[in-house]
Amino acid sequence: MDFLTYNNSYLFVITALLSGGILAFQYSRASKGISPAKAVQMTNSKTATIIDVRSSEQYQAGTIANAMNIPYEQLKSRAATLPKDKALIVVDQDGRRAATAASQLKKEGIKEVHYLSGGIVSWLKESLPLKNPSRSKKSK
Repeated sequence: MDFLTYNNSYLFVITALLSGGILAFQYSRASKGISPAKAVQMTNSKTATIIDVRSSEQYQAGTIANAMNIPYEQLKSRAATLPKDKALIVVDQDGRRAATAASQLKKEGIKEVHYLSGGIVSWLKESLPLKNPSRSKKSK
């Protein structure tokens, strides 16, 4: 009987280590939420592109400077057109849909994807500016 008890403790340790390894692997692949300050830093250093997944109407009402608008519903079909040489920062209104969109882009093969924690709401709470894309086009 001691033989069964002795081997079970090894099985428990092996199972625990494998489970921990799987969880760590999944966590490392997950998209990461970033703060508005970090998003500004990444875009100013030109190491990231912002993808706004809100509707065209919401985007036209105001967005982050230089953001590309790809509505959430079109994201999968347009993923191949996104830049592969830069990190992507996905933005939505409150951060929930952006997290899902970032995970979807990871599945599409884009290596470095982040999402803006809290979305445009957190951006505005930090008193950061939005631009009106339709006004920018008219003035050019």
